[in-house]
Amino acid sequence: MGWSSWLGRSSPDWPWPALPASVAIDLAGHAVTGYPALHATAGGATLLIETDPAQAHAAHAAAVRELAFDALEPRLAEQIRHHPSFNETCTAASHRLLEPHVVAEASRLAILKGLPTGPLPRDRDAFHACVAAIGERAWAFVHDALPLAIAVWRIDQRITRALAAPAPAAWQRSIDDVRAMHARVLPVDATRALDWKAWESLPRRLAALEARLQRIEDRGAARDEANLERVLSWRDRAMAASAGPSGHEAAAAFRSAELEWELSVFAQDHAAPGHSEQRLERLWDELARPQAPARSRAAVASSHERSGQA
Repeated sequence: MGWSSWLGRSSPDWPWPALPASVAIDLAGHAVTGYPALHATAGGATLLIETDPAQAHAAHAAAVRELAFDALEPRLAEQIRHHPSFNETCTAASHRLLEPHVVAEASRLAILKGLPTGPLPRDRDAFHACVAAIGERAWAFVHDALPLAIAVWRIDQRITRALAAPAPAAWQRSIDDVRAMHARVLPVDATRALDWKAWESLPRRLAALEARLQRIEDRGAARDEANLERVLSWRDRAMAASAGPSGHEAAAAFRSAELEWELSVFAQDHAAPGHSEQRLERLWDELARPQAPARSRAAVASSHERSGQA
């Protein structure tokens, strides 16, 4: 197979030949199904093999986004700088330092919006066709992505200022918890870690945190601490799910549902419909079902190299 010689090798473009959806691997005398996938790196992407198909899909999607960003960033940046929302946000002297941040965030969001919802590119021609399609509709994708990026930034700034303000010692536990939830809702690498659907939910999720902070300021932290006791056991389960294979669909569904339920407990007005403890119980039961243990990428790649040399 021509692609196997590229295992572990990085590139800033797409030199890899067509990647098969799956391959059969002999691993220590056992037949294992492997899933070739690109993995994003600082300099582009690297080809590796996963044993979990969901994890392989997530890694490949992230790598395709990064490669598309490298190819399209200059064109998207030009479109962003000509957008009225950008000028309104970044022309003030106090916001000069914001400009590179908004350009990069909105460019990555535009690519998230533009990527196909169906199968991702797995060969050079399909990737370049995908990049060309996004480039042709760059203005439309920027028009959707830039206002969303700015809305998230504005709410995030208000929350950050509120968290930095002095607060009574009696509120400290609740304030620290909001700070932890803030990092969970909006991770530092949000444009790499979250998909478009998750980004669309960010203004509502952040508004829930802002409403929670406002209630603490208006009414004190006693009710908030009671709610915190209510959610902690479910949060522990979500953290346990996070410690497992991050690409597992059942784990991802449980973590998302648990987060939405927590937000609804503290700020019902900003809750997404359909989230309850009963639903969490059902998702947790599904997640607790035995799963076949996944082998490491390194072991799979090593085995594949040995089988190719045989």
